[in-house]
Amino acid sequence: MQTIIIADDHPMTLNGIKLYVENLSYKVLNTYQNGVDAYEGIIIQNPDVVILDLNMPRMNGLEVLEKVRESNSTIKIILYTMYHEKSFLTKAQNLGVNGYLLKDFALEELSICLEKISENENWFSEKLNDALIIKKHDTEMTKILSLSAAERKILSLIGQDYDSKKI
Repeated sequence: MQTIIIADDHPMTLNGIKLYVENLSYKVLNTYQNGVDAYEGIIIQNPDVVILDLNMPRMNGLEVLEKVRESNSTIKIILYTMYHEKSFLTKAQNLGVNGYLLKDFALEELSICLEKISENENWFSEKLNDALIIKKHDTEMTKILSLSAAERKILSLIGQDYDSKKI
């Protein structure tokens, strides 16, 4: 039975994916809600597969992927995201990702992706061709992901119309 670690900062999504992959007969070793804890868990537990959300606090999925690849090239890593920007896919491919899914289609495609990467094939969502949008905003989204967790929180609060005093 293949072992899996899952990391996502949204508890509902995290638990949903955990239940889903357990129903596919995979053993979930642990789940994490931020990139730093996920990375530490990956290094200690050495799973067969890691499923990472791209946008997480403390260390995003691309950063976790990069750090894992520095020390272990055999762990299969799947990134999933709600971002449709080509720059993220390109960066993930350059870092050696094994699978890449859009959250919009993750549950319908995750089982296929897990099957393919267990056969030592890389798998990228067929929906990527339709959904990826090459925008001039790619660089801005990359900059947003490079912000610290505190900076992203402040940006989120600004987006929710909080003023400086409330923040």
